[in-house]
Amino acid sequence: GIVFLLCGVLGAFTRRLVTEAGERHAQALDQVTRMDTANELLVALHGVAQTLPASLDLGEVLDSTRTRLRNLFTFSTLVVLVRDKPRQIWSVDLVEGIRLPPQLTDAQLAPELVRATESNHGAVVVDHAETGNTTISPMSRSGLYAPLRARGQLVGIIALEHTEANAFTAADANLLSGLTGALALSVDNALWFGR
Repeated sequence: GIVFLLCGVLGAFTRRLVTEAGERHAQALDQVTRMDTANELLVALHGVAQTLPASLDLGEVLDSTRTRLRNLFTFSTLVVLVRDKPRQIWSVDLVEGIRLPPQLTDAQLAPELVRATESNHGAVVVDHAETGNTTISPMSRSGLYAPLRARGQLVGIIALEHTEANAFTAADANLLSGLTGALALSVDNALWFGR
């Protein structure tokens, strides 16, 4: 009986050690995953910082932006609107996956784009079917939207949409928000240079 009791105690102790080791392993994997995500974000931001501010031509800035966004995100629709403040319109300077007129008024902006103009960081819409809001592309189910702010002014909006729900995450919104600072400054510099 004593031998069975000792075996039971030893088994329970061993199980507790194995459970604790498993929890520590899961915590270590979670930390490594978070560090890997942070590293990817830093590499992406470094790449953008290296390429975007180099040009004073708006077309080159937007072409570089398109390439960078294709490398970082999967999307079916891409739109970059640049604010023409004196004329109170939005210039459609980069569009992919849908046809848009060359200029839009504030009244023609989709609700998510209006929200982006009022925000300071990127926002994710998991499923437009749940919110009932109009999207840029009628086929889109999810979206990622961010304002482009430079020198305290709104210079544009960037929008990525996908035909599938749940295509973007909060990490994607953080990544896009990190990219918008350099992009907004590049767009603003190109606009000033063009003037």
